[in-house]
Amino acid sequence: MHSIDEQVIRDSELLALDAGLVPDSRQVGGLVYHHRILPKRPIKIITCVRNPLERNRSAFFEAFRFYTGVDPKDWTGSHNTLKSLYLEKMNHTYPIEWFDKEMQALTGIDVYRLPFDKEAGYFNTQVANIDLLTLRTDLVDNVKSEVIGQFLNCPSFQLTNYNKGDEKPYADLYQQFKENVYFDREYLGSLFDTQLAKHFFTEEEINAAIKKASSTGI
Repeated sequence: MHSIDEQVIRDSELLALDAGLVPDSRQVGGLVYHHRILPKRPIKIITCVRNPLERNRSAFFEAFRFYTGVDPKDWTGSHNTLKSLYLEKMNHTYPIEWFDKEMQALTGIDVYRLPFDKEAGYFNTQVANIDLLTLRTDLVDNVKSEVIGQFLNCPSFQLTNYNKGDEKPYADLYQQFKENVYFDREYLGSLFDTQLAKHFFTEEEINAAIKKASSTGI
């Protein structure tokens, strides 16, 4: 689930419909909020954290037709044109604001006031009726499986990868975009000089991510 806010869910559905696209699934976040969180019934929440640039690029290609007007297989434009659409159309602050607008606003949990082990890549805590596990998506799968299994008290839990970008019809174009499209420091700073990035990633990781994606390469 991307949201447990019914208005956010409805707005996203209307955006898709206005663009002539039918939402591909029903989002049940509103039900979870009203039946578990609002009445303060016990609930376990697993939330993932991703490098904000990687998240934005992935989201752009996941909704490629919405942002570009064509399916990835029909794209004939240049990398520069695709970059312009990405910069113009995307809500780049979405991952930066998510923990404030979703987690804190609707559960009362401010993750930035909780310690996060950047080396381990995960942290879990109990706040009132909510048992929260926060983990980074770049953890290797066997570690994710072990951490989630412990959290759910399910030792046999095994993670199964699903919805991977490199297995989608747009995989080749997506890879080309990541390898050939670079960004200026102002844009990268808007993603990495943030509370989100600094709370969940080390300074070395942030610098490496900026260097890799920077148009200057430094």
